[in-house]
Amino acid sequence: MKALRIVLVSLFALGLSGLYAQEFGLNLDTSVQDQKTTTTNVTFKEIAGLWAKTDLGTWGSFKANGTVNYENQSASGAYTGLWANLELFKLTLGAANPQKSLSGFAIGLGRDVMADPTGLVFSNSADGLTLDFGFNNVAADFKFGYTGLVSRLSSNVLMSAADQATISGDDYLGPPRFVSMADFLVPDLGGQSLTLSFLVQQDMNKSRNLVSEGTVDYEPGVGGFLDTQYATVQLAGPIYGNLFHSSFFTYGMGRELDYLKDSSSATGYSYSYSPLSSWLAGTKLSYYLPSFFSSVFSFRTLVASGGNDASLSASGKTSSVATAFVPVTTTTLGAVFSPRLSDLAFFELGMSAKPLSAQEFQGILKAMTFFRTSTGLSALPGVTGSKSYLGTEVDLSAIYRIFSDLGVSLTTGVFLPGVGSAGAFDANYEKLQYSAKLDVSLSL
Repeated sequence: MKALRIVLVSLFALGLSGLYAQEFGLNLDTSVQDQKTTTTNVTFKEIAGLWAKTDLGTWGSFKANGTVNYENQSASGAYTGLWANLELFKLTLGAANPQKSLSGFAIGLGRDVMADPTGLVFSNSADGLTLDFGFNNVAADFKFGYTGLVSRLSSNVLMSAADQATISGDDYLGPPRFVSMADFLVPDLGGQSLTLSFLVQQDMNKSRNLVSEGTVDYEPGVGGFLDTQYATVQLAGPIYGNLFHSSFFTYGMGRELDYLKDSSSATGYSYSYSPLSSWLAGTKLSYYLPSFFSSVFSFRTLVASGGNDASLSASGKTSSVATAFVPVTTTTLGAVFSPRLSDLAFFELGMSAKPLSAQEFQGILKAMTFFRTSTGLSALPGVTGSKSYLGTEVDLSAIYRIFSDLGVSLTTGVFLPGVGSAGAFDANYEKLQYSAKLDVSLSL
């Protein structure tokens, strides 16, 4: 009943805003996915989304976007049901003043999708405040958001064992984190764009669900508070001709509750907070060849630090400094295999082309290889050895825009894990994994 009330309230709010909106519409998305990893599962999903936008002249705008989602999975014990998600409900007010050093500013209040410049550390709906300032040569953005009011079935927040318990539980709301961001963009620095970003996230989970500092008995699958900070520098722009790049480095700091040696403890160990020192780096090269079917060739790599003494629960390591990178939200890498950006080296070759003259059809081919960056315990199920090679995946996507408001896409992928002596996975791990997903979208 609680979920039904939220559905009705969300639709009423969106419908009311639509009465006064200059623009509004309805999006329908239907997908069927057949996937085999360690289990075989067929998923049917239906999403109905209503959006509305009201322009307030030169002063700002109001935007809203909500969805009603239905999902049915064939796997035993998987979630089947109906839920609502309010993705966007934001009022933005601002003004432009191009004659002054402060060329413009805007203030936003409500729910919006907030993300760091890379989209790899944090990308999730959050409720809060945004402040945007435009200067002559620099843009500054400040964002403050809380994730604990977003549906757990629509949330990407997953840092700790407590977050995992929330995602797999019965409550409607998702993991609670308070996130603060400050981004500074220099759009033209010798032909390159430079972005400096700072992100702070505070764990808002209830203390009664966590391990207390000083506990002497090991509690598997349970951790403590996980508070983190991130500093990112990103550089993007042309290299030569049609060759472009986007490169970044992120340093992660913070604290987490670890199970450390303690000579005064009856067990020889106790839980205490230790510093977190980690990093994530990445680059993407893109070469545009418009004369050959509007093709784009790309190479991307992401490398995240690991820890040789990491546990399965993101909290509970036995070394004094935690070195495994822990992003706030999850990221999709492959259609089949998509591990968290922690203890990972990821390499991808990609190509996209539009072979039809109408340019309404696009094909995308990706080849990916995954490695570990440490030899300790891994959070990935099935990884038991000290080898680095995780596997290789090939994905093929076809996207066809039949009409301006009707599109269809088919995404397939095959993942070949490194099993036994060939890689990091146990010899009994599933040796061939695949996914095929058909999606039809309609805009009204």
